[in-house]
Amino acid sequence: MEVFHDVDAARGTQINNAIIKLDGIRAQQTVDGALQKLWDNPRRHRRTSATSMARRLDQLEAIWRAHIDKHPGCMNGPASLSPSPTPTWRVKAANLSSLCFETLRHGFCSMKDDGATWLRLIVQLSVTNAAVRAGMVLFGAVVQSASASFSCNSAHSILRRRHAALLALQKELRTTKTTSAAQVFIASVLLAASEALCGDLAGGALHLRGAFLAIGRIRAAPATSSHQSSPAPVSSTMSSFSPASECENLHALALSMDIHTAWFRLSQPPDLDPTFCPGAVQLMGTCKTTDKMAILQLLHSCYHFAYRVSPFKYMSAAYAPAALVEEQCRYLAALRSALASLRSSDLMHTKRAGDIQKNLVLRAQCLSTFIYLSTILVPYEVAYDVYNTEFADIVQACELLTRHPVNEVSVRPAFQYSLEPGIFQPCYLTAMKCRSLPIRQRAITLLSQLGCEGPWKSPQSTAVARRALQLEQIVVDGFVPERARIHGCSTFTLQLSDGTASRSFRAEFAFCNDVDRMVADGDPDDPRYWTMISEDFDIVP
Repeated sequence: MEVFHDVDAARGTQINNAIIKLDGIRAQQTVDGALQKLWDNPRRHRRTSATSMARRLDQLEAIWRAHIDKHPGCMNGPASLSPSPTPTWRVKAANLSSLCFETLRHGFCSMKDDGATWLRLIVQLSVTNAAVRAGMVLFGAVVQSASASFSCNSAHSILRRRHAALLALQKELRTTKTTSAAQVFIASVLLAASEALCGDLAGGALHLRGAFLAIGRIRAAPATSSHQSSPAPVSSTMSSFSPASECENLHALALSMDIHTAWFRLSQPPDLDPTFCPGAVQLMGTCKTTDKMAILQLLHSCYHFAYRVSPFKYMSAAYAPAALVEEQCRYLAALRSALASLRSSDLMHTKRAGDIQKNLVLRAQCLSTFIYLSTILVPYEVAYDVYNTEFADIVQACELLTRHPVNEVSVRPAFQYSLEPGIFQPCYLTAMKCRSLPIRQRAITLLSQLGCEGPWKSPQSTAVARRALQLEQIVVDGFVPERARIHGCSTFTLQLSDGTASRSFRAEFAFCNDVDRMVADGDPDDPRYWTMISEDFDIVP
């Protein structure tokens, strides 16, 4: 494997990119394939896949060792690949870990509580667990490259760090102890976030599914099994919270990230099973405090229901089962109850700034879910016009959060990222579905200020929302007719010839030519009823 530095910059970049394509990407695809087999069926593939993957990883280590020995000045090897890591590498890894923690700690307008348990858990595991430590270094490298101009050197760095993180996670997957599930969960979450920021949403979804399997192991394990004939769990040395609360907080993080994916890919259900019963509306109505977990479970179950009922959106109302309509009413009642709880005066006038932020974020999320669920069985885009008041409430809450941040820091990180859902999806829904021009423009302005949140990225979403506004500028007497309204929008990251993500993406906007006739025919998949407009956008670094 050769890296040339005594050539002009343009030629050197081309050669280095070719090296990444031939030696790095192909090798990592082998590792990803083995990891996917392990996640899909851990028991069946534990021996064969782990053995073959270990053999392949040994080959990768030999390649990296040979390259580092041949070019000691141009590339410092990761600690897991070199028996004597250089002090420079150690210092850089420590800086990247610190950057990872600071980015997650200052997540912009997320609904995480002050001193979230999983953040404290990351700090401890970064010292005691190699997989979490490698995941933090990888995430820090990705954030560093996203904060500055992307170069070939940063691509090499991310590739090396990714390789080291996959090595460490593969070693964790070989263990069968229940106490290792928390480490696997945190490491998988960091890998998923790193892949999403790099534009590989499929890879991010793979690691996120692995994290969900790990959290399932944690919740399914008996309460006493983790204390018998095994080392003490991670949280046992921390006096601030118990193993039970640790499990609950990790499950809350998993639920919130699953809500992220449900928002981002409405055509698929959430991965985790629903845990909220829509019949328990009276419990939400009598709640006098904001129960974050209860609202998370409600939102999560709402998108499970939305997936089940979405096939009936563009069909006659007679085709929708009465049971689904009744269930929709129960979910909407539960959302109204949650909104009433968040609107109560004792909550909105609390003295804790963190509680105010959390309540505003949860309120915006409940409002956006209420709007989406209310229109899930209505084929007409004009149905969203009824909810202009709710759209205005979303924008007002989000503007309050962005104008008066409550984080106790004077300087916010240059790169803003949040693992947990915040106000991105409510702002995006408002920017795409609200046809009141002043409210819509305010929502687009908010989108441009939000940074990144889970799989969402501010530059892409802002560009799509602005283009949607331009395409819908057919106004008749202050009203956008149904035929001129966008019914749906899909985005795709464009791929290079080697299969890696490029720095551009494509958006497809769907217009319905005749909603009435399409509903009468009962065939929403007929392409005659749809006009598709595809446009390519350049990603702004």
